[in-house]
Formats: sequence, structure tokens, C-alpha cells
Amino acid sequence: MLEILASGDGVTALAAGEVVCRYRWGPDRWKPCVDTLRLPAGPNLLEDAPADHPHHHGLWFGHGRVEGPDGRVHDLWLEREGCGRLAHTGLSTSRDGWSAEAEWRAADGGVLARDTRTFRLTLEPARLILRIEYTLSGAGIRLHGSNEAGLPHLRPAPWIAAHGGGRATDSEGRAGERGIFGREAAWVECAGTAGGATWALRVLDDPANLGRPTRWFVRDYGPFSPNDAHFDPQPRSLPLHLRYTVLARRAETVP
Repeated sequence: MLEILASGDGVTALAAGEVVCRYRWGPDRWKPCVDTLRLPAGPNLLEDAPADHPHHHGLWFGHGRVEGPDGRVHDLWLEREGCGRLAHTGLSTSRDGWSAEAEWRAADGGVLARDTRTFRLTLEPARLILRIEYTLSGAGIRLHGSNEAGLPHLRPAPWIAAHGGGRATDSEGRAGERGIFGREAAWVECAGTAGGATWALRVLDDPANLGRPTRWFVRDYGPFSPNDAHFDPQPRSLPLHLRYTVLARRAETVP
């Protein structure tokens, strides 16, 4: 049984009093994010604001090349002067999750786009299922392909990444950045060992997103994303409606 608790700066999902998922926002954050995803008694499978990329935040949304109606291109990915922000604007909770709203604001505060992200959780004995439904809309807005983008993007815990002893695999049996980067796949999973057990973080595409499997952005140092737009020379107009499923699970071995 899950308990969903909302506060002034986030939502927490509890299982028997233990945190299994946490969603955060606030004035000191450039983007709302999921910074905790774990099974009871297991480690957190996400990393928030690592030293090498402090703008990475567990599981988050953003884009580095957002073209406005006037043709200007805005950065809503990096976190420094001249970049925009994703500002939390609304929340509703349910027995198994929550829906949140955010504004995509340019550096001058102008609103470029708005999104709704819905999270639904199911806890099973060996896995936590996080279902995501995401809608992004904005008149005259186009997203240009960029490696600095993700709807969503994930930064796994460092011991899951290849550089930390873990391994990434996909639905086609390929492995690592060299095997998966830019390839179509139904899912990508990163797995590693911590505390004497093996844990995995898998993201599953929904065929309805593109009408075909997505192409994946995968780096051996950790981050990965179903970032098909990075490999497409044509910018994408809004609205976008996307669905993904994230599995946090206990695995037998690192694949």
C-alpha cells in the first residue's frame, strides 16, 4: 500500500513509512524533478545534481534548443545566466500518484510553453513501476534536436553507470553507449550492484509516442534518455503527448 504525501515543495510516496519516490520543486530549483526512486530497503537508483553535471536531476524534463514564436532560441536545460527555467505551477494528488503542471519560462520570465506531467506508481515485491504521461504545449514553439534535452532524461546513481561498474543494455540485446546510442529500441536499462544486491533502472517506450520505437541517447558515464529528437534534423512543433514507464527493480545479475 502506497501513501502519497504533498508538502509545499514536493510530493513523497511512502511504502510502510519508507520513501520510495520523491518529486521536488522550489524557488532554488531550475526544474522540478524526481530525485528519489527506490524499492523498500534498497538504494536510491537516481542521482541529483552530480558534480560533473549539476544541472542533471534524477528524472527531469527540459530542452536546450527551444525556438519561440519570434525565432529566438532559448536554453531550458543548463542552469546559468541567460537560461530559462521550468517553474512548478500546480499539483493534484491521487491514491497512487500525482499530476503536476509547469511553465517553461525564458530567461526574461516570458512563458514559452506549459506542461502537465502525471506520475502513477505501482509497488510489487521486486519492482516499483512509475508510469509517466507527459503533455507539452505552446503556440508557435518548436524543439530543435539537441543532446542537451530529455522528455524525460535520467541520471542514474553512479554505480549503475558503466564508468561505475554497471552496464546499459537495450531490448535488442545491445550494450553500452557504443551499441545503443542513436538506435531504436523498446527499452533501455541500466543495472549495477550495491549493498551485495543487483538493482536495475529500466525505461520503456510507448509505441504510440512516435508510431515506431524511439532512438535512445545513452552515455557510459550515466545519463540516458528516449531523446529521438536529437537524431532528427527537423524541429518538432508542439503539442507533444508522450508516455513512458520506468521500472526500478531488483535483478539477478548485471546483464
